[in-house]
Amino acid sequence: MTVPMYNDGIIHIYKIKETDDVQSSKYLEDTKLDLWYEELSISDRLRSQLNASNVDIQMKIRIPQYKKLDSMSVVKISNDFYKVYNCYHFADKDGYLQTDVTLVNWDGDVYEQK
Repeated sequence: MTVPMYNDGIIHIYKIKETDDVQSSKYLEDTKLDLWYEELSISDRLRSQLNASNVDIQMKIRIPQYKKLDSMSVVKISNDFYKVYNCYHFADKDGYLQTDVTLVNWDGDVYEQK
């Protein structure tokens, strides 16, 4: 039995929201949640498949399972912001619930609404 190790860093999670203005704008809502993560390698096959779809994958990480993370989420790692492209929720061979997260560059503003 192997206990998962999430010791590569911490992500801070935001949700993408829109204002109710006539010309709505997106902003990031702070969830006040930090999670430890493990960085995963990106296979050449996956990178090639996503590049063919014009998806510029930046990083893959594994976290303890968190089903509220989705494509309307942005994570901050150090001083960089990444949009969640995809999440895969699963139980490993020892029964630990985990989530693999594919991250792409966040091209939106980092405006946080208070």
